[in-house]
Amino acid sequence: MEPGDAVVSVAASLALGQYQAGLEYTGRLLQLDPLAEEAHRQKIMLLAASGQRQAALAQYEQLRQLLVEEMDIAPDLIVGTSMGSVVGGLYAAG
Repeated sequence: MEPGDAVVSVAASLALGQYQAGLEYTGRLLQLDPLAEEAHRQKIMLLAASGQRQAALAQYEQLRQLLVEEMDIAPDLIVGTSMGSVVGGLYAAG
């Protein structure tokens, strides 16, 4: 599986509401590269879309901690911005 294939598969999974399939793809990507921000972002979006709010927030926190511990950096601005939208939506939904 190439990273581009997973992006297409995750986008299709989101569009079709097949969240588990997308989570399987992102899980495989994260096994190959635990620091892959895009795979984390996609997993967070899938978790949030499937109603797994706490798991989505926990995944973001895991990414944040990994990046700080391993590379002494914060998550990418785009990931942080899009995750801010997800987090805001999760809090708004209760």
